[in-house]
Amino acid sequence: MRCPKCDHEWNDGPCEEYRSGEMRVFQVGPEEIDYDRFDFDWLVYWYQTGSYDGDGVAAYKRDGKFGWANLGHCSCYGPEEQIGEPKMDIVSLMQDLTTTEADYDHDRMEPVRAKVIELEFVDWENAKRELGL
Repeated sequence: MRCPKCDHEWNDGPCEEYRSGEMRVFQVGPEEIDYDRFDFDWLVYWYQTGSYDGDGVAAYKRDGKFGWANLGHCSCYGPEEQIGEPKMDIVSLMQDLTTTEADYDHDRMEPVRAKVIELEFVDWENAKRELGL
């Protein structure tokens, strides 16, 4: 499968960053969502449509608060309706992105979690110990 932004193979890793206004957007999955309505510091997402539905996960940050959303939906609405206000601290976000992975599809969660780690932590292994993850 090829990336719609930069035409590289998905096996090569996530797309490079692109911007929507001042928001940094990182698409780490095969399909795009309509992110223009959001005003976050950054948004990381993995999304893919099915026949009449879609599935994915997003993580985001604004003003030092974090959030994440399951982008799964039926044909009645889209993935963007799942994204709410960021209300978590970084510890809660990382706990959710780490522990929820067991209950959620690893192929969707892991690229999002990896990009959040890259954005927020210089040394993830040390931070993981300090956060108790």
